[in-house]
Order: sequence, then C-alpha cells, then structure tokens
Amino acid sequence: MNKNNEKKPPKVFISYSWSNTDHMNQVLDLAYKLNDDGVHVVIDEWDAPEGCDLYAFMERNVTSKEIDHVLIISDKKYAEKANNREGGVGTETQVISKQVYDDVNQTKFIPILWERNENGEAYLPNYLISRRYIDFTNEHRIENYEKLVRRIYNLPENPRPPLGKLSLNKYTETDNYPKLRNITGGFEYNINKDKNMFTNIVQDFLEEFYTCLKTFKVDLTEISDINKLSTKIYDNLNSYKPLRDYFIEFF
Repeated sequence: MNKNNEKKPPKVFISYSWSNTDHMNQVLDLAYKLNDDGVHVVIDEWDAPEGCDLYAFMERNVTSKEIDHVLIISDKKYAEKANNREGGVGTETQVISKQVYDDVNQTKFIPILWERNENGEAYLPNYLISRRYIDFTNEHRIENYEKLVRRIYNLPENPRPPLGKLSLNKYTETDNYPKLRNITGGFEYNINKDKNMFTNIVQDFLEEFYTCLKTFKVDLTEISDINKLSTKIYDNLNSYKPLRDYFIEFF
C-alpha cells in the first residue's frame, strides 16, 4: 500500500486528575492498551516532560484540530476539582467546558466514568452531567473498553441500517390479510429474538395462508354459463394478487 494513502491513526488526548499513584497507573494502563490498538495517545506522562508548561500543553491539545477525541477520565477527585475550579483540573475545566459547550456535533469529548459514590451516582463535573458517558467503573471497565475503541474508530456495534423504500401499495390498497401482514412484518425481528420460533412461525403463516386461499374456491356446479365461469376465475386471479404477494414476501 502506498504510504501516502495510509489513513492516519486516530489521536486522543487524555485528561485526568493525579488522584493517587494507583489511579495514575490505571490511566496509564488504559493509554498503553489504546496504543496497542493503534490509537495515538497524548498524555502528560509521555508528552509533557519536566519543564513543560502544563497549562499550555493542556490547552494546545484540547483545542487542537489534530486531536480527534478528548477522553475525560472522571473520578471523585476530578469531579470535585473541576466543579471547584481547583488545581490543574480546575484550569483545564475552564478550557474544556467552553470547548464542550461549543462542540455542536458533540463528538470530540468523551466522558469516561471512573468512579461512583456510595449511592451509585456518577462522579462527573457539572458541565458533563447531561452527556452520555462510557462506564469504566470497576465492574464495567473490561467490558466497555471495546465500546470506547469502537467510539474512537467510529465503528458502532449497532450501525444505522440502510434506509428502506416505502411500498405505497402496501398502505394505499385495502389489506384483507392483517394476520399475514403481522406474521410477515415481524418475521425477522422474532427470528433474531429466538431462532427456535422458526418452525412455529412458518406453520402459523401456512395455516393462515391456506385459510385465506380457500376463500378463492370456485364451485363449478353453481355456474353453468361458461362466460360467467371465465369471468369469475379471472376476477379471482386478480383479487388473489395481494395474497400471492404475501406468500412471495414471506418465503
């Protein structure tokens, strides 16, 4: 592959509080893991050596167009410092909160919930309370890591499906087969929910189809005129079309 055509790896900046050594190591573990998954991580431990102006470092990365996402690691300390505008987190908050409010598309800033209080409530800065977050509290950290990677790479687990096309006939013509419509329309949903329902659904459809089909029976003994008989058969064939369409759609 031509190197000029290679897609640049996603780039993220991690904002967090130096709560304690264990917390810093856990955040670093996350950075290492993201790095292994091809994400370019910008974090003070790697990119702000001694002598670096931390405020300028933070402001530059939060506002940089080269940074695809800012991961806000929010534990108790981070939330308290952000709300009280204390220390480095408080300084960061003044920049980040404005960027968050100005982020019309709401895609750059990703809150990562790292801790809850004794009542199970999320420790989040006030400016993030209404934002959806990825739960990285202890019991969810491993399972939701994939969700974070998908979010960074814009690979949703349940992407929006292609837009379907409205069948006008389905809604403008009189539908005399509501049960067949319901069975056919709900087939895919019910099978995805429980594949063991397959046989029962097919049986229900065939029984209802056969019941409807019997209404087209022509009693030859009641019609002696060949022209009337031909007309009756022709009319039956025309009116049978919606029933036939349900059969084709179902199978």
